[in-house]
Amino acid sequence: MWLVSGSYTGEPETYTVFIHPLLTWFFAFFYQLIPFVSWYSIFIFSLLGISYAIGTISIDSYLKNTSKKALYKSILLIITLHFCIFPQFTLVAGWAAFHAFFILSFSFKEFNRNTFLGLLLLLFGALFRLEATILIFLGFLAFSFYLHEGHKNWKLIGCVILIFVLMYGSQKIWEQQSIHQEYLKFNQARHEVIDHPVFYQMYVNKEFPKDSKWFYFSFWLIEESTVSIEELYEYKEDLNAQYLEGIQIKNSFFRLYDVLSKELFKSFFISLLLILYFLKFRRESKPKIILAAWLIFFLVFNHFFHIRGRVVFLFFIPLIFPLIQNRKEYLSTNLIRITSAIIWILFIAHFGNFLREAKKRRNYILQYESLVSDLPAQPIKLEGIPLEYFSKYFHPTSNIPFLLDGWMANSIFQKKAYKKWNFNSLKEINHYYLIGLKNEPTFNFADYLSSENGEYKLINERETEDLILFEYKKQIIP
Repeated sequence: MWLVSGSYTGEPETYTVFIHPLLTWFFAFFYQLIPFVSWYSIFIFSLLGISYAIGTISIDSYLKNTSKKALYKSILLIITLHFCIFPQFTLVAGWAAFHAFFILSFSFKEFNRNTFLGLLLLLFGALFRLEATILIFLGFLAFSFYLHEGHKNWKLIGCVILIFVLMYGSQKIWEQQSIHQEYLKFNQARHEVIDHPVFYQMYVNKEFPKDSKWFYFSFWLIEESTVSIEELYEYKEDLNAQYLEGIQIKNSFFRLYDVLSKELFKSFFISLLLILYFLKFRRESKPKIILAAWLIFFLVFNHFFHIRGRVVFLFFIPLIFPLIQNRKEYLSTNLIRITSAIIWILFIAHFGNFLREAKKRRNYILQYESLVSDLPAQPIKLEGIPLEYFSKYFHPTSNIPFLLDGWMANSIFQKKAYKKWNFNSLKEINHYYLIGLKNEPTFNFADYLSSENGEYKLINERETEDLILFEYKKQIIP
């Protein structure tokens, strides 16, 4: 959002790596046309709203029982509301793709309004995050296309594959002739190391000594680091060689448990979908075999990739296909009503947690503003505080005061942002602020910058209830 709106670099960007250039071009166009409107947010919430509307149409087409309709509409609505509260583009794209396949599975035989809506939703999902859309498509093939003979439509499959090829091919062609080529090579090499499950486990276990070139890299402090792309390629091979060690297989299960234990909303709905699936198909072998194959695929994927909770959740969303498309009765009306009541009660509790989190965020914002209110404008580095807490500063009519890092390291975006502060690289920073949580044991950015650029002197320190601000100036050696 802070790239397409122009709030980070100073001008709306027509390319943001993960989103198709065609879509980011439209975002940039509208931000230039009417900059005070949050077009990115409008797109996300519109996509979620259209997805749910299509979901209700699909449920009404498949189900006749009023209680079952209410249960599945409740499931779709609660998940949609959760995505509205915590909008994340990978999940939004996957959710749009799920509803697109849902309606296309019965409407594609003859072109009508529903077919048009389904294809439009699929196109937007693919433009927004192609990988998420492909994952949902694989789940659709397993749980809808293959599991139910009545839903086999080879024309639909051919159309979907054509859309994916066009999306992937056009993005690659654009990237190969763009000014981002060198950055994209480095970013891919960076991703293959820092997101490698073996590397992640080494980071969790604190295996990198501070004098290692990988220490700061493991904290996503990558901008202008001494790690070269050749070293990234070489280290990736070393990490790959450890994939099949017993400890890494064990660690893959620990990673999965860690994700599920921290994201209870997703864990609850994954458990609910699995329970409903087993209840519905407990006497059928084919659905069980398909689920077993899908779970094996998921566990293998989890072993070879470090996946976050959003991707884990996308793996289980396709279980909704057979629960609705197969009209077999498996729950009594009373049990359906009880299940609906339980999920709404839990969602209300979940919403209460959200309100508490929102209150904490507002409190952090107030503390942040009190820390910087009388300070001269200088770049600010946040450490240990989620950037999403400060989304109010991502408005296109404001300039983000923060130094960002991670996947934008060594990019043209970063160079444009630096020019706002009148320097061209981190080496030219003479004055900056570091803000973090008081209960954080250590802060790494100051040491990283000193290790790369020479010594910085701490000249000021301020505290609030939860936050602490450090002001640094570079030592000038006569």
